[in-house]
Amino acid sequence: MISMAVCASHSPLIDTVDGGQAGRRFLEAIDDARRRIEAFDPDLVVFFGPDHSRALDNLVPAVTVVDSAVGYGDWGTPADAYDVDSALATELTAVLLRTGFDVALGHDIRIDHGFGQTFVQLFGHLGARRCLPIVLNCARPPLAPVNRVAEVAAAVGGYLEDKVDRILYVGSGGLSHQPPSMAKAVTALSEAEREAVSRRTVADAAKFINPPWDRRFLAAVAASDEAFLRNLADTDIEQAGLGTHEVRTWVAAWIASGATKGSYAYQPVPEWITGMGVVVSG
Repeated sequence: MISMAVCASHSPLIDTVDGGQAGRRFLEAIDDARRRIEAFDPDLVVFFGPDHSRALDNLVPAVTVVDSAVGYGDWGTPADAYDVDSALATELTAVLLRTGFDVALGHDIRIDHGFGQTFVQLFGHLGARRCLPIVLNCARPPLAPVNRVAEVAAAVGGYLEDKVDRILYVGSGGLSHQPPSMAKAVTALSEAEREAVSRRTVADAAKFINPPWDRRFLAAVAASDEAFLRNLADTDIEQAGLGTHEVRTWVAAWIASGATKGSYAYQPVPEWITGMGVVVSG
C-alpha cells in the first residue's frame, strides 16, 4: 500500500467573499495539492471531516464511519451523492469495534461543507472518487481527546493498508477560528438564519485568528511530530478559538497515512474568519 495525506482548511465564506491576496494564495496552495493528488491517482479517499451540528446534533458519536452519504447543500455546496465504498465502511466499523474503539456506523448521512467544500476543491465533484467518509465530533463537548482520535486513526490506517493499493487520507477543518454560527442558540436556527449571523459577525469572528498558534501546529504536522500532536489538550486548542477543535481531522489523516514529513502553506484570511492552511505529505 502507498499512502498520501492532504489536510486543508475550509471556510463557508470562500465562495462568496473575496479573501484578497491572502485568499488567492491559499487557493493556489489548494490547486497545487489537487495537481499532486491527480498525479498520485488514489484508489480510495479516506476523508476525516467535522459536522457543524447538521447531520449529527442531538446524538453525536465521537467517531462515525459513513457507509452512504450525500452533500448537505449548505453555503452553496453540492447536495449530490458521494461514491462511498459501503462494504468497506461496514467492515472497517466492525474491525474497530472488535479492537476496542466505540465507533458508530452512519447510513444516508447528509454531510455538510466540512466535507463538501474541500472535496470539490480537490476532486471537482462529490462523486469523483471512491471514498470513505469518517465524521469526527469537533463541535459538541465532551470531545474525544486528541490522543484517542490519533489511536482510532492509526487503527484505520493499519486495517486499510492491506486492503487498498493507493490511499489518500484527507483532513478538512481549522485552523484557528471561532465561527458564530456554531453557538448552541444559533445552530437551532434555519440555514438562512445561520448564514445571516455569520455574515453579520465577520469582523468580530476574525479576531480569533491566531497565526502563531497555526504555524506551530502546521510545523508539527509537516514534521510528523506525533508527540506534539497527540498531546494537544483542549485548553491548548481553545487558545485559537473553539472552531480550532477541527484540527482533530488533520491529526487523524496524518497519523492514519503514516506520513513522515510534509510541506505546508499558510495564510490568515480575516475575510474568511479563519487561519487557512494546507499541508501535503511527501
